[in-house]
Amino acid sequence: MKTLLRVHIVPIGDDEVDRIVIPLEIGKADRVYMVTMNKEQNLYEHIVKEAKKRLLEQNIVQAKEFFIARCDIFNFTELMKTFAKIVVKNRQNLIYFSLSTGGNLLSAAGMLACLLFEVEPYFCKKDYEKNEIPFNPEILPIPRYYIAHPKEALISFLSLMKKKMKKQNKNKVTKGECLEVMKKLHPNEEFSKTPGDYNKLKFRYLDKLEERNFIEIENKSRGKITITEDGEFGLQIFSVFYGLTDDSEE
Repeated sequence: MKTLLRVHIVPIGDDEVDRIVIPLEIGKADRVYMVTMNKEQNLYEHIVKEAKKRLLEQNIVQAKEFFIARCDIFNFTELMKTFAKIVVKNRQNLIYFSLSTGGNLLSAAGMLACLLFEVEPYFCKKDYEKNEIPFNPEILPIPRYYIAHPKEALISFLSLMKKKMKKQNKNKVTKGECLEVMKKLHPNEEFSKTPGDYNKLKFRYLDKLEERNFIEIENKSRGKITITEDGEFGLQIFSVFYGLTDDSEE
């Protein structure tokens, strides 16, 4: 039986190196991903280098199991996509997320990633009176609540809708065009070419996407359909999570 690796995702901001390294030692990390700014504008590159140096010198993690994931850490969507990529690559392992490093925005994105992708969050408690990380700090577990994420079929449907919009250079599609998308997703199914097909479309896709506020349908008989801001966000994140995009490199 394959041994599961303990994978730690650690956002890097203006943090004490101890707050990065000590929880990885206590948590017996087998693999580490440090999420940080793009190299050309990274204010925290010295922290990344020092943390990496200590991790390797103290044999906390092997060099081949240390990774740096770079992105625009001030872009919430980019952060979530980066976290999703890491989770997808390690979904057969145990994944932990440090909420004590990186700053407020990264912690907020990290907490959402934990809720959506079923990752274990933790927090390294600091001694604020002494303004330091204790030798053996308390590592606080965070209650594990999860948000039911949209099924892959809904994201596949939304992705094909988006491609159709781009191809036609417009931001709306008709229900007839959505029916074409459904038929493409069910190539072996026979459709009746009657109003019953539209009932299937409504039940399988449109109602569920509308409930999540991923789409907006004009309130008229031939109302067209747009993808909402929530839908765009969900599409970008879950396209990565379900492997529906080629954008899968670190």
